[in-house]
Amino acid sequence: MGFRVRPCTSGKVLSKTAAAAIAGETAVAARHLNIPVLTRIGMLALKVRADAAARTRAGAPSWEQLLATEAATWTLPEALTIADLLTN
Repeated sequence: MGFRVRPCTSGKVLSKTAAAAIAGETAVAARHLNIPVLTRIGMLALKVRADAAARTRAGAPSWEQLLATEAATWTLPEALTIADLLTN
């Protein structure tokens, strides 16, 4: 039977720290904190939230914008066929 290592989540670490701090074991509580990792998690959460807000403000592109972006890579016969389809 193989040995599996279960990843330790930040929630698990924070709950262990909180439980140890409530119990009055400050040395044990401080041992479970990994400040660089918790800081990195916080910074990534802020970036994800900022990116989501920027996407919401930008809105979805219009069909004309999508067509202009995609049409730049088409060859002339394909572009003519699409233009015929759109005008008819």
